[in-house]
Amino acid sequence: CHHPVDGKESYAKCATAGCHDNLKDKKGTNSLYYVMHAKEKADAPLKHQSCLSCHVKVVAEKPDLKKDLTGCAKSKCHP
Repeated sequence: CHHPVDGKESYAKCATAGCHDNLKDKKGTNSLYYVMHAKEKADAPLKHQSCLSCHVKVVAEKPDLKKDLTGCAKSKCHP
């Protein structure tokens, strides 16, 4: 987890119970798929950026990281 929870930085896994543990649906704030893939924060009722929108933002600022940040598994963020 890369965003504050209850005002404190939390590094729990995204699918931790009570977070984004709905692994079946593709919509809604408890859906792991949705919070990872929403292209823009405005597309989602999210308080924080989605995984994808954050990766896109970082690559826009630092194009040399595009290859390193492509995909979830085996990227620089999630080796």
